[in-house]
Amino acid sequence: MSRQFTRSVLAALLISFTLVMVPDAASASSLKNEPESAKESALHDAMRKLWEDHIIWTRLFIISAAADLPDKAAATDRLLQNQVDIGNAIKPYYGEAAGNRGADRISRADQQRHLI
Repeated sequence: MSRQFTRSVLAALLISFTLVMVPDAASASSLKNEPESAKESALHDAMRKLWEDHIIWTRLFIISAAADLPDKAAATDRLLQNQVDIGNAIKPYYGEAAGNRGADRISRADQQRHLI
């Protein structure tokens, strides 16, 4: 087995394990005593969609990289764009600097896992 393939499989397993360990959002929101505002609800829904997209694009990238498929560059570009989208989504709530830091941290985490 090639070293790149082994890394890709290990990264996929790590991501899968992490997803299993994440608590269900519905049970977490039921612990709050106060109702969500419309703004909180909108942020929650937007972030949930963006993180679902991140999971999908990370998975597609791993498959493309492991099999050296021709769509690897497109999957990489879309995964990187998703990281920017997540950063942009938090800017209205936490500011420009926090949004940029958030996108950068996600990108660095993926790069440290040798995904990109």
